[in-house]
Amino acid sequence: IALTPSPTVTRRLILVWGIVSCVFPQIDATDERINAAQDYLKTLGLLQEGRLVVIVTGERLGHSFGTNIIKAHMVV
Repeated sequence: IALTPSPTVTRRLILVWGIVSCVFPQIDATDERINAAQDYLKTLGLLQEGRLVVIVTGERLGHSFGTNIIKAHMVV
């Protein structure tokens, strides 16, 4: 599952086998972003409590935005 604020990235990910991509608003705080994404995906029925997921995200460092966090997360 890929969540991105970019409609362009969402369209490009359609071409990647096995990826479900959704446009999701940009949330700057990492913990808030993870919790909001978890709640959103649970309402869509794509996540269930007790599942272990791997989250790949990033923090803004300076002016760039890149992937610099990989986290194992238990869905609550």
